[in-house]
Amino acid sequence: MHNLLIEKKNIDMTEIAVVDIETTSLKPWEGSIIEIGICCLNLENGSISKLLDTVVREQKFNITTENNAWIFQNSSITAQEILNAPRWEKIRDKLNIIFDRYPVTAYNKQFDFGFLRSRNIIPKKELPCPMILATPILKLPHSDPYYSNYKWPSVEECWDWYFPQIPYIEKHRAYDDCIHEAQIIYKMYCVGHYTF
Repeated sequence: MHNLLIEKKNIDMTEIAVVDIETTSLKPWEGSIIEIGICCLNLENGSISKLLDTVVREQKFNITTENNAWIFQNSSITAQEILNAPRWEKIRDKLNIIFDRYPVTAYNKQFDFGFLRSRNIIPKKELPCPMILATPILKLPHSDPYYSNYKWPSVEECWDWYFPQIPYIEKHRAYDDCIHEAQIIYKMYCVGHYTF
């Protein structure tokens, strides 16, 4: 499950990269990145192509302490699969190539890019976060009345708003998630909700 497809051509703003990662914690200094999915979205026609789809093992990954992570309980990823995954060092250079060539974004960009920045993966061209842009459009109330602002929509909530006729349940697998996030971005772009 290790695939990198980058054509040697000049990339302009009609093609952007959408990133999704799976981790064993919400905090970069506590958890490990265990899977990375990146697709290329063509904003002219909505086509999506694979740039990267791989599980990954960081040196700090500890199966004893991370085996009970939420991601292993709520997706098809197993801790054993991570033990046999390509090492982070092999994936890092490929990530840097993508981040150097494409304008990039992620759904809940602060989370994904926070993990990647803490590993010195820095995008050259960073695009707006679709989750943040969708928040005042969906206007979802917080379940806690203490909060006066709208809640950030989950990927599923955003999908249901833009694609109400197409059922979707998030798999929490990086590449599948980034494909759906790219479709959301394209729909937002087409209706003028996603702007640079």
